[in-house]
Parts: sequence; structure tokens; C-alpha cells
Amino acid sequence: MGYTHYWKPQREFTPAEWTRITEVAKAMHAISGVPLAREYDEPKSLPILGTDGEIRLNGIGRDGHETFLILRKPDGGFAFCKTAHKPYDVMVTGVLAAIADIAPGALKISSDGTEEEWGDGLPLARAATEGEIAWPCVENLW
Repeated sequence: MGYTHYWKPQREFTPAEWTRITEVAKAMHAISGVPLAREYDEPKSLPILGTDGEIRLNGIGRDGHETFLILRKPDGGFAFCKTAHKPYDVMVTGVLAAIADIAPGALKISSDGTEEEWGDGLPLARAATEGEIAWPCVENLW
């Protein structure tokens, strides 16, 4: 069984929300020190942290799993990212938590993880936003 995070877009992010989300994602990357790439098998590629309306990141090599992708203008349906508890999970959970705070109602978020398992991502989001970020998950979303 995998360890997966799920989200269902409810609306587009406003330009102001997207700007803030990307600023926070960049700050989290700097704070976390977790090596990231766009895709786990492209170690020299840089993660996309807001450019062209997307956030796309993964761990590198064996520290990567499924690519995390958030679109400013969602293309429908729901999305998910199985991180398998790998180091980049801190960025995935941190970004999702920050989005829930910055853009309330934009995503419905669920996770196989408990609030305790988000224990590194929540403090990272709090440090990057300098705010009090709550666990954003809705139980039994799917």
C-alpha cells in the first residue's frame, strides 16, 4: 500500500493567490534543503515553482517517487501524488497546507497520512508563511 496525498480543485487560483503560493513554495524549498528536480529521473532539471502556471517537483533518483503537480488553472478531475514517505514529501505536504491557508476553498485535500505524518510539512509551511497553518485534510474525501 502506498502513501498518497489527494486533492480536488474547486476553482482557479486568483493571480494574487498564485503569486503568494509560488513565493511560499520557493521559500519552503530554500528552508527545507531537500534536493528537488522536475522529475526523479531528470536530476539536473530544476523543480518548477510557479513558472508557466504550475508547481512541479519530485525528489531525485531513489529519493523520488511520483511527481507533484499543481496547476494554477486546473484541468479538471482530481489529482494525487504518492510520495512513499520519501524526503520530498515535506515539500508536498507543506505546499498543500500553504495552499489551503492562502487560497481557502481552492482545493479539497485528503491524505493517507495522519496529522502526525505531516509533522515536517506543517512546520515548514508555517516557517515559510510566518503564519499558523492548520492540517488541511478532509476525511473520506474519496
